[in-house]
Amino acid sequence: MLDIGSFLYAVCFKVLQGFVVAAPTLLVGLFIAGVLRAVVGPEKIRRLFSGDGIAGLLRVSLLASLTPVCALGVLPIVRELRRAGLPTAKILTFGLSAPMLNPITLVYGWTVLPLQVFALIVLTTLVVSIGVGWITGQWADSKREIDRSEWPTASFGLRRMANLGMATSRAAVQGTCFDVAVCMLIYGVIAALIPAGWFLHHMPYRNPTAPLVMLLATPTAYVDPFHGIVQVYAISSVQFSLGAAVVLHVFGVGINSAGVVWLYRLHGLRRLLSLGMIVFAVTLGIGYGANALLDHPRGTDSHTEALDGLTRPAASLGVGFSKWDSLVKRSLFDIPQAFLVSAWIVIFLAVCGSVLVMGRIRFFDDVQDESESSPNSAIWNRPFPKHLLALIAVTGLLALLVMLIYVYYPAPEDIFEDMSIVRTDAILFAGPAPEIAEREFKKLGNLVDKLPISMALRGRTVTDEAREATREYRRMIEDARTALQDGRAVDPKLRMKLRDVSKRCRRSLLGEET
Repeated sequence: MLDIGSFLYAVCFKVLQGFVVAAPTLLVGLFIAGVLRAVVGPEKIRRLFSGDGIAGLLRVSLLASLTPVCALGVLPIVRELRRAGLPTAKILTFGLSAPMLNPITLVYGWTVLPLQVFALIVLTTLVVSIGVGWITGQWADSKREIDRSEWPTASFGLRRMANLGMATSRAAVQGTCFDVAVCMLIYGVIAALIPAGWFLHHMPYRNPTAPLVMLLATPTAYVDPFHGIVQVYAISSVQFSLGAAVVLHVFGVGINSAGVVWLYRLHGLRRLLSLGMIVFAVTLGIGYGANALLDHPRGTDSHTEALDGLTRPAASLGVGFSKWDSLVKRSLFDIPQAFLVSAWIVIFLAVCGSVLVMGRIRFFDDVQDESESSPNSAIWNRPFPKHLLALIAVTGLLALLVMLIYVYYPAPEDIFEDMSIVRTDAILFAGPAPEIAEREFKKLGNLVDKLPISMALRGRTVTDEAREATREYRRMIEDARTALQDGRAVDPKLRMKLRDVSKRCRRSLLGEET
């Protein structure tokens, strides 16, 4: 039974963890929104998103595939597109495509997903996003006049760079704080009500209700594109429902509660419900079609922790108010440093944006002094080609994306070294400090989960023997964690067993002995 203390602990745990995980893609979305407002401008935005009909919406989807953002990070961007007077149909297509079909999905998904599952994800994204845009385009779309006072006029130099910083900071508070609060609070409350491991009983592909169960759980959840691909990969690697993976991709990665609130403000309740029913029907249709037409893994069990991010953390059970001091440490456990830095930058931008908004500080405008814009002016204040600036920005974002992926999934040799250290710590603390040992075993399990993906990212083949060895390693770790959580002693021979299975993993993955 979940008492009030454990429930509140679980809510705070998921809210804090969700915000930090969302921070990198949210930060990218804020930066792109600032570039659109301070550098690109409304005329160029409309020209960039030109085109009519299905072809125009396909162009929008292709542009969205260049933006590494999540369902939260895309909202500051779509606000700038709406401010620029873009049709609602294109705004919705962009808002759905960007979280589901971005560089993270394309680069990471192409690397780790089976080809048929990767094609399924891409097809689902295009059908849903373009379909929603086309349907919305059939409605009377009220045209919105552009308020030029909302757009800065500085076209180059230090003023434009200052405006870029101001626009990014403003984007962090103009709706974004509300989006984050709504999304994370609803996500935390719903996740705290779902027991850990609950999905294991409902996701097998033989269960015809698996997509429907996922549909009930995911619209209120938050799943960033990075972990979305991890979850789809895990589902496609065991005997789970591919239809459930499709639903997770659309309603977990592509749509969240903050986006639903934004759609309600944009269209009203009646049209929101109509759109929702259409998206539900199309997504379920694709999902059940995938279950019927695509092959499922054979000879594999259905044990995976891939979906535990949508449920209550097991560590919250029985947690009283006296242990709340461990909340931050537990919720941020095993999260890369880059995510934490991104979270602090987002908070800093929100503070700066609040000062700008409350102080009614406007953007800088160009001055009429011709000497300032002359070719002889300081190099940092000269005009810079916008196409080159855009190329540098896109290249930098893609480089950052690749760096984050490879930092999160280091080389298998490095993972095995970390596993050896963590395994020793877990065994040593199993007797005197079970709580620390349980945390170390969880970390060990996370490292084991990274092995197949790390191999795939580096173009190495993962054999069936290697998959079976990692699954056995995972089962032994879960048995140890369960014993510690139940207050029982771990198997005294566990250290020897873990060492043996580690040798088998290394031999089957790397072709070498420890």
